[in-house]
Amino acid sequence: MKYRRARIVTLVLLATLIQGCGRPAYHIVRPGESLYLISWRYDQDYHDLATWNGLAPPYTVRPGQSIALARPPGSGAPQVNPGVSTPATRSPPSVAEKSAPLAKAKAKRQQPQDAQTAQTVPLSNAKPRWRWPVRGELIHGFDGKAKGIQGRGLDIAGRDGAAIRSAAAGQVVYSGSGIPSYGNLLIIKHNERYLSAYAYNRRLLVREGEAVRDGQVIAEMGSSSTASTQAMLHFEIRLNGKPVDPARLLP
Repeated sequence: MKYRRARIVTLVLLATLIQGCGRPAYHIVRPGESLYLISWRYDQDYHDLATWNGLAPPYTVRPGQSIALARPPGSGAPQVNPGVSTPATRSPPSVAEKSAPLAKAKAKRQQPQDAQTAQTVPLSNAKPRWRWPVRGELIHGFDGKAKGIQGRGLDIAGRDGAAIRSAAAGQVVYSGSGIPSYGNLLIIKHNERYLSAYAYNRRLLVREGEAVRDGQVIAEMGSSSTASTQAMLHFEIRLNGKPVDPARLLP
């Protein structure tokens, strides 16, 4: 009887902990999202998400695709997602299938670039040479225990429309507003370990897949919400998917 009660208590506590995590097992890709944005949303390393979901560079994802947010039980093998078809043994192609590549090529030429696909740009594996993305008063600093957006990076005050510059050379891997708390957001990949993000922008000046130079103007400063009159930049740096204090890296 005592064993049964202890087992019940253990199961209840385990269920409570799982509910408290607040992280789903899968993320369903929405239009305009990229794997980098999804990894940012859930504080994951995009390399892990790619491995768990069997994705190869440039890590293209499609609306409606389910992305596993944790390692498949038992191994680190690529995850087979529910709702995503996998290759199977095929019979010889039909006439319609033979003509499909031409139709796909034509559709690809007509389709504008979106936030789900990006060209791969060779990046240096050297540690980035960081610079301040904007000059202004520091409103909020980094807090390693922060759970919301504030404290995960630096909030720097400025004037509305001020030029925001890339903190280091890299490639834009997300340009959009897929995470409401970040507003208009840019994510730049600097190498296989470092990403930087620029949030609260009034206007984005670069597109996904674009290579950017160190110090290149990439956005115009905005504010955290329509109700706020304080213009500011929220700036983050992540190392292997985890937020780090930009003030320790900036000159």
